[in-house]
Amino acid sequence: MEEFFLSLKPGMRVCLWYSDDNVWHENIIAYLVGGEEVVLYTPDHDMYIERVGCKGHEGPVKMRGLNASGRVPRFAQPIYRFKDAITDDMLKKIIRQGRELVVSERGISPVLPEIVDSSNNIVNIDVFFGGQFVKKRIVGKNGAGELVKTTVEPTSPKNAVRVRPAGADSVWLAAEPLGGLQLGQEVSLNGDSDVQVGDRTALALRQGTWVKIELVLLSAAGEYASSRRKLFSLDPPVKPNVEKVVLDKKDMELSADEGGQDKGEHGDVRTLWVDFDEHGERFKRWRDVCAESFTPAFDTKPIEGPCAALHLIKHTERQGGDPRLWLQLWLRSKHIEPSDRTWHETKVLVDVLFYAGTFDQVNIPGLICLEVVCHRLQAIVDAYTNAKQPSWENAKIFTGQTSPEDIVSPVFRSYATKRNKEELELMQARQKVRELRGSPGVSFEDASGDITHALPKKPSKTPKKGRGKGGDDGQQGG
Repeated sequence: MEEFFLSLKPGMRVCLWYSDDNVWHENIIAYLVGGEEVVLYTPDHDMYIERVGCKGHEGPVKMRGLNASGRVPRFAQPIYRFKDAITDDMLKKIIRQGRELVVSERGISPVLPEIVDSSNNIVNIDVFFGGQFVKKRIVGKNGAGELVKTTVEPTSPKNAVRVRPAGADSVWLAAEPLGGLQLGQEVSLNGDSDVQVGDRTALALRQGTWVKIELVLLSAAGEYASSRRKLFSLDPPVKPNVEKVVLDKKDMELSADEGGQDKGEHGDVRTLWVDFDEHGERFKRWRDVCAESFTPAFDTKPIEGPCAALHLIKHTERQGGDPRLWLQLWLRSKHIEPSDRTWHETKVLVDVLFYAGTFDQVNIPGLICLEVVCHRLQAIVDAYTNAKQPSWENAKIFTGQTSPEDIVSPVFRSYATKRNKEELELMQARQKVRELRGSPGVSFEDASGDITHALPKKPSKTPKKGRGKGGDDGQQGG
């Protein structure tokens, strides 16, 4: 209950239950006073300040907001509701009256940055009112107890004039991504707070910031945002190659994967253009993340192997739309359940990449830390090529892991391998020589001293001495 109370904003619809009644009451939060007090607007067009902390007997005892679909929830008891539909114009009137009630009864004027519109969306209060919401702010009381009002008037150039509407062939577009506006977004100018300087330039006051607005022809409105980005880019103009106008798609992808654009000398390669969605919240679509990302040419990098982050984010955009959708497809194809450790690890890695591109809006291929995340994610996918028998043989190469055995120098290891190969070839040659000479028991080194020892002996031609006819020793007797 306390968390819901802290999320209250002007324009929000709530249902209140009182202990002395038997029906729910739908009300609109017209303004916030402070503490647990708010200004309520009832279906009977009554407006008053009440404490809604749901504590004790003062005020309501129960409070409920709208459901997820933006509709009033169903209760077992009846509910007293507004007859007419709630519109933005109606909320503007209620919120202004609520602030005036706070000023008159409490003598304070709290500045609130956000409100809830008729579609139950949270929007900036200045954007909702088309300019600066608070024209006059009450600073405090002087010694006599009188309210001292100071008027906050926006300062504008001396040659500024009242803004003129765009013609039938033109449109006012935001030239800067400031004040909750996106670059190239169509802007409806307010004659009370916005001014025009020159024929095609205006200044719009949004969220307390002057934003440059330009009058652009409808025929050039589609390319306006890209032309503004090129205008602020510090890259030198590239001369067109008249000999080869159309590049092969494979060559372009290979060039992007291996080196990409060399922007290291011209600015910060780690950030992208900051975009905001239709509600003024910081968000960049994943397709735009892929379109604006590039792989810089690193002079040195602490990891081995080619950079693969750009290929990974482009693949997720083509195969799923964004990394989260791609992950659902991959987990389903591999039959990996939420109870599996791999399910949780891949989800964390994918969330890191998703928020790095959509909220932080950084150039993912330009950061080594995110390159490490991409290497790990690709190592898991490679290991699960066969989901029934995952193989982590290539994980060491993908992630660049080291072990105590890596103390051996790769150059020295290559030298040792080469020497072993030479020794093996020499040993085989010696064995072949021994087989050809027919004496495998004698080594080549022994034969080199006296080769006759390695050859077979021939029988002697000298006849053996034997016994003669006259005696045993073959000599004649005397």
